[in-house]
Amino acid sequence: NNLGRSRLAVVISRRHGNAVRRNRVKRLCREAFRTCRDKLPQSYDYIINPRVGMELSLEAIKRSLQDLSVQIVSEQENK
Repeated sequence: NNLGRSRLAVVISRRHGNAVRRNRVKRLCREAFRTCRDKLPQSYDYIINPRVGMELSLEAIKRSLQDLSVQIVSEQENK
């Protein structure tokens, strides 16, 4: 994006469970993004769509965000 800041969208399917479970996953994703935003590349729109059955702890989501952002940046540089 051209905003100079990153944005986040979280997509959770009903396969993750009831509304309480889905909202918890969304809160974890938002908190992970908030706490590691300064380590992520700026001016990107991040869309998180966690897979059913994956480990959904705060640390796992933060680690995944950071790993995937490194891949995104390296792919952009290779173009």
